[in-house]
Amino acid sequence: MRFNFSTSGRNLLVSGTSFSLTGLSQGSKYCQVFENIRQKSFNSRIIEVASMDAMHSTAEEELQESQRKWVTLINNLPGAVYRWIPIPDSYKIQLEFISEGAQQITGRPLEDLIQQNVDMIHPDDREMVTEAVGKVLEDRTLGELIYRLVTPEGDIKWVLDRFSGIYSDEGELIAVEGFFADITEQIERQEALEHALEEVL
Repeated sequence: MRFNFSTSGRNLLVSGTSFSLTGLSQGSKYCQVFENIRQKSFNSRIIEVASMDAMHSTAEEELQESQRKWVTLINNLPGAVYRWIPIPDSYKIQLEFISEGAQQITGRPLEDLIQQNVDMIHPDDREMVTEAVGKVLEDRTLGELIYRLVTPEGDIKWVLDRFSGIYSDEGELIAVEGFFADITEQIERQEALEHALEEVL
């Protein structure tokens, strides 16, 4: 920072946090004015740095709080949120994220789901799911599927799965994000109603 003052052909020079006087005595009123300017400049720099540090700290705290609220919201949903990425040159996927609701629906630890130690989809539904997902991603539409999962105990869970692809500016598939919910009770009620109607008719 540089300040130039001219008075009767005499200059005051301010450079950084130090100063030099040319042709002025240390006791002159101009020297005092200059010293005040120098000190204010130095103090303002300290305040500026402290303010930047405080803003950075506040921004980090706000981001952490926002992330905490988001995770809490997701984990309280009556279902499971997930995100997976395709593995190049294969039909396999890598699960990047899945919320805690998946554990209750599938009966499996989240670690097993992330590591994909098992294929939870019912054997009779796997081909249908694979083809349907491929078609949705090819058409770049919103997918909605109903299929069965098998728990470790052998129980059947019906799920409604809604998902869509995330694409780069070049049109390349980056990831798939979705949400699935347990609709077993609804399916069972519907089947019971249909069975009762058949008996009546």
